[in-house]
Amino acid sequence: MYLVLLDICQTMEVEYEKIDADFYDRQVDPKKVGKFRAWYHNSRYARLRKLIDLCEAKERVLDIACGSAVWNVNKIPVIGIDMNEKMLKHGKSKGRLKDYKVMDAQNMSFADNTFDIIIMTEVLEHLPKYKKVAKDVKRILKPGGAFILSVPRDTPYSMFSILYAVHCFYRGHVLKEHYYKQDTGHVNHFSSQDIKKLLQDAGFEVKELINHYGFITFGVGIKNG
Repeated sequence: MYLVLLDICQTMEVEYEKIDADFYDRQVDPKKVGKFRAWYHNSRYARLRKLIDLCEAKERVLDIACGSAVWNVNKIPVIGIDMNEKMLKHGKSKGRLKDYKVMDAQNMSFADNTFDIIIMTEVLEHLPKYKKVAKDVKRILKPGGAFILSVPRDTPYSMFSILYAVHCFYRGHVLKEHYYKQDTGHVNHFSSQDIKKLLQDAGFEVKELINHYGFITFGVGIKNG
């Protein structure tokens, strides 16, 4: 089963690396993707900014699998990593990334105790080694640092799972877009309790667990010691 998941993820990585640099910019524009889809993305980015604002230290911020860091409208100094270099360059050109590295989230090479805040939004559902990633995040966070993550609230019959299934069916099987035939590489499905357990098992103190309009679970873990 793991090999099947790995093959799906590797295929999706290749597809993802082909996506246009301004893909995420389009997702927040109602004229390009419709009002509901733009609201969905704008609302989750607004929630993320509020959670970041609650953090005291913001000198060293890492966004893992950041795309072009569309959320960073206030242009705080963020280092981004992603597999799509076009998006990284675009994010830096817009002032949303201070610097970037082309890097796999499952094989990060940062030193211990490097960052004040680490962000992962809509990423863990794509990663077979997501438990390893959570532990690696703890390693590279400074003591007292915050891990802010979000995942789709993807449980049976949840609002997200129903609408997302319809969206992927239409884009994948009607419009024949291969990326959506594979559910855009979602190989993990999380409830709020799954995220709480993930954070606790990785050694974090769970500070926040938020149900965002029934579509997304946000979690905030603090590294103590």
